[in-house]
Amino acid sequence: MKDHAIDIQEALGLAIKYHQSGRLEEAESIYQQILKISPNNIDALHLLGILAYGLKEFESAAELINKAVQLNPGYAEAHYNLGKVYQEQGRLDDAIASYQRAITINPGYAEAQNNLGNAFLGQGRLDDAIDSYQRAIAANPDDSYSYCNLGNALREQGRLDDAIASYRHAITLNPGYSKARNSLGYILQEQGKLEEATVAYRYALEKDPDNSIAAHMLAALEGQTTETAPQRYVRTLFDYCAKRFEDQLVRKLEYRSPTLLRQALDSLLKEGQRFQNAIDLGCGTGLSGVAFRPIVNRLSGIDISPNMIEEAGRKEIYDSLQVGDIHDFLRETDERYDLFIATDVLVYIGNLRPIFSSVQDSSLSGAYFVFLTESMDSTSSPQGKDYLLRQTGRYGHSLSYIKSLAREYNFEITICQQAVIRRHNEEGIMGDHLVLRYLM
Repeated sequence: MKDHAIDIQEALGLAIKYHQSGRLEEAESIYQQILKISPNNIDALHLLGILAYGLKEFESAAELINKAVQLNPGYAEAHYNLGKVYQEQGRLDDAIASYQRAITINPGYAEAQNNLGNAFLGQGRLDDAIDSYQRAIAANPDDSYSYCNLGNALREQGRLDDAIASYRHAITLNPGYSKARNSLGYILQEQGKLEEATVAYRYALEKDPDNSIAAHMLAALEGQTTETAPQRYVRTLFDYCAKRFEDQLVRKLEYRSPTLLRQALDSLLKEGQRFQNAIDLGCGTGLSGVAFRPIVNRLSGIDISPNMIEEAGRKEIYDSLQVGDIHDFLRETDERYDLFIATDVLVYIGNLRPIFSSVQDSSLSGAYFVFLTESMDSTSSPQGKDYLLRQTGRYGHSLSYIKSLAREYNFEITICQQAVIRRHNEEGIMGDHLVLRYLM
C-alpha cells in the first residue's frame, strides 16, 4: 500500500507538470487514472476540476471540485476555485458562499477577497464589494488588480476622485496594466477632463501598442474618424456593464428606442401580420427581443459580448443565441430573414456599407430593416461627412449617407423619425429611428 501511495504521488506530480506546461490531454489522462485507483483522491479531483474550468466545462468542474471540498471541508483553495466556477456560471450567491468559506479558513486569502468583491459588484452590492477589495489590499498591498477593481466599484458609486486615485495606484504597482490605464482614461473623460484623458490613453498606448481600446478612445478625443470601433473595445465595454446594462440604459439614460422602433414598424403592418424569421443584430440583454417577440415566429440574436448573450438567454425569448461578429455571422449563414433589428449597434460602426451588404444578402423579398443611428447635425459635424467618431467613442451618421446606402442596396426608407435616443451628461442625444424595406 505504501508503494501504491508513492506511485500515485509520482503520477500526480507528473500530471501537475503536464498541466502547468499546457499538455492538458496528458494531464487529464493521468488525473483520470489516479481517480480510477483512488476515487476519493482530493488533489486529483481538485486539479481535474481546475482543468475542466480552464476548458470552460463548468458543470464538470463544479462537480469535481465540489466533491473535493466535501471530502476536505478545510481545503481553502478548493473552496476558492469552486467559487470561480460558480461565478462563471452566473451563480453569484453560490460563488459568494464559496469565497467566504475560503476566507473563513484562510483570513489572509487576498485572491478570494478580490473575487468576492467581483461577485458583490456583479450583484450591485457596492459597499460589500468595496469592503472586500479593501480587505484584499490589506492582505496584499502590492496587488494591482484589487486596486483596479476597487476603482471600478468606487466609480459605480460616483466617487470618481477616489476611483481615479485607485486606478493611479494600480498603475504605479503595474505600469503595463492596460485595463487600469483604460479605466483611468475613461473616468477622466467622464469628468470632462479631456486633456488628461488624452494623456492617459497615450501612455496606455506607449505601454501597450496593441491596446485597441485606448487607440479607439484616443482617436475619438483627437478628432480622428475611423471606420469602426474595434471588436475588443465593444466586447469589453458590454461585458463590463452587462449585469447593470438595463438599469443604466433604461432608468438612468432614458433609452426607449426598441419601443419607438416597434411602434414605427407597427404603423406599417396589417392587422395580425407577423414575421417568420427575424434576427436581432447586437441583441445585448434582449431589450429589443422583448419589444419585437410578439410579432415574430422565430427570433435569433447575436452579440459580440458573451456576458450580454448570457443575460439575453435568461429572458428565454430567443430561439437561437450566438456570440460572434454580426458581419461574419450574416456572411456565413444560410438563413434568410424577413426582419432585421439593430437598435444600439450601428452607433459603434462608422462605415455602414458592409452591414448593408450583409443584410441585403440575407434578406427575403420585402424584408424590413429597423435600426437607429445617432444624428449628425450641421452645428456639430463637418459638412459632407458621411459619419463621425464622437468623443464618446460612438459614431454619428448623416441622414444623406443612410439614404445613399438605402438606394445602393435596394432598400426603401419607409419611416424616419428623429427623437432623443439616450442621455449623456444630462444632455439628450438625438437619433434617427429608421424603418427600411427591401425592394427585391
